[in-house]
Amino acid sequence: MFWKRAKPQTAKMPSREEIVEALYDKDLDSFAHEVVEVSYSRDRAVRYVILKKNNGLLTYLFEKIVMEDPEEWERLRDLGMCRLKAAGWWEELDLDQGKSFFSTMEELKRELVTEPCYGRYFL
Repeated sequence: MFWKRAKPQTAKMPSREEIVEALYDKDLDSFAHEVVEVSYSRDRAVRYVILKKNNGLLTYLFEKIVMEDPEEWERLRDLGMCRLKAAGWWEELDLDQGKSFFSTMEELKRELVTEPCYGRYFL
């Protein structure tokens, strides 16, 4: 008697909420400079990361979770490569703009609240 091998369960793409939860506080150790503070948006899918350079100056990055396209997720799934982390990742936005550096946290935060993205996601 021959037994049929059961097909492995195929993972469906995680929900947006599951992806955001899995990526909360992820990849903060990948920066070249010290992470001083992280501010998350109301839905936790957008963050400002405040960094301190070796010379003591502060700067910030604006990051947003980018989610995999459902069709690409299906392709990865079919190749056996789908993982929760592969469904989304943090991506820095505003790469074209020059970076501002600040000597104090108060100075940085005054500038940060004037950012258009700050008003859209954090207020």
